[in-house]
Amino acid sequence: MPRYIHKRRFRSKKDNPLSLEDAPPKSLGGSQIVLTCERCNNGMGKDIDWHLTESLNEMDFHDQIVGAEQKGTFSLNDITVNGKIIIQENGMHKAYLSKK
Repeated sequence: MPRYIHKRRFRSKKDNPLSLEDAPPKSLGGSQIVLTCERCNNGMGKDIDWHLTESLNEMDFHDQIVGAEQKGTFSLNDITVNGKIIIQENGMHKAYLSKK
């Protein structure tokens, strides 16, 4: 028995805003396996996929996976800048400051 996330009858192709959802997100190796309406697909990408990707990135950084990175704010002597820290192959952490 098929499961429906969204029930709607479409009158024409023009009125049919269906799209394929990547599960898990394409950036994590997922593939297009779920048919959803565009509104739901875009909402999932914004609300769910982003949080999943951020959590996985945090776990990689915590586990010291080479190439894992974390964005952050750095402060020293009343000067604050944005940047990121990346785990290097030699186990060292390298900080990159944003150009802005």
